[in-house]
Amino acid sequence: MTLFERWHLDKPLFGALALLAAISLVVLYSASGESLHFALDDAIRLLIGFAIMIGVAQIPPETYQRWSVPAFTLGVLGLAGVLAIGVVRFGARRWIALGPLSIQPSEFMKLLVPMALSWYFSRSHLPPRLGRLAGAALILLVPVLLIAKEPDLGTALVVLLAGTIVLFLAGIGWRTILSVGLTATPIP
Repeated sequence: MTLFERWHLDKPLFGALALLAAISLVVLYSASGESLHFALDDAIRLLIGFAIMIGVAQIPPETYQRWSVPAFTLGVLGLAGVLAIGVVRFGARRWIALGPLSIQPSEFMKLLVPMALSWYFSRSHLPPRLGRLAGAALILLVPVLLIAKEPDLGTALVVLLAGTIVLFLAGIGWRTILSVGLTATPIP
């Protein structure tokens, strides 16, 4: 058993990420006027990120599946909490203050929406029938609309795109996704 198999890592994906990280360090070193300080700081952050990635890969997929709905629910409650008691910074209400810490629930939704949609689609045959799409639309649009209300259009679009990719992977064609998206888009 190789190290990649033992650590549950996909070798081509890990290699691509390592290559991208190395290129980013070279670009950062060059763009910073060949300052080793910035490149070393970023290299440390990348090593921490890779360590977290390896740690997360050790968790069985069933655990993610079991916790996706409670985590998603907590995330939506966090988004509602931002609108109710959030702290305004830089002209937007995006954070919840917890003593000396501030959290931004919308950032968690970038992961939680795809996880919740994956859980939802794992409960039925694929591609999903029309009735199942209504539930998926609810899972996707509630967080997107709450995030857009903050206002944080950039994060709302990222969450929408992440959810849309799950819809596509569940077997819904691009034409259907685009036609529904264009139909639902208000014209100014």
